[in-house]
Amino acid sequence: MKGNSAWRVWTKCKPVTRSRKEAQLGMNQNIVVENFMQNSASLLLSLKENPSELKLQANKIVDQINQICKQKSNDVALYRKLMDFLQVASTIVHSHDRTITEETIANLFKIQALRSIGN
Repeated sequence: MKGNSAWRVWTKCKPVTRSRKEAQLGMNQNIVVENFMQNSASLLLSLKENPSELKLQANKIVDQINQICKQKSNDVALYRKLMDFLQVASTIVHSHDRTITEETIANLFKIQALRSIGN
């Protein structure tokens, strides 16, 4: 087999057979999403004290998540990760508790991940 032959790509859930180009695009998209989520969580956390700016940025983040989901997102795991992040971001935005920290956010992600595994 040469060039575009199928090869095995291992995801966290199960093996998927795709072309090398599709696999590379999927890996790149995962990296982009991971960076986006980290940057967005930090941004939301830094804006907790400014509710109007927080809501504005949260709306922009929701729009970006929708755009990412529209871009050939056949990857169910990636979609779930984005939806989990959306719930965490929503918790940050709607929380009146000023004690939310990065550790709290990390714990929220863990809870969401466990819920995803359970479903």
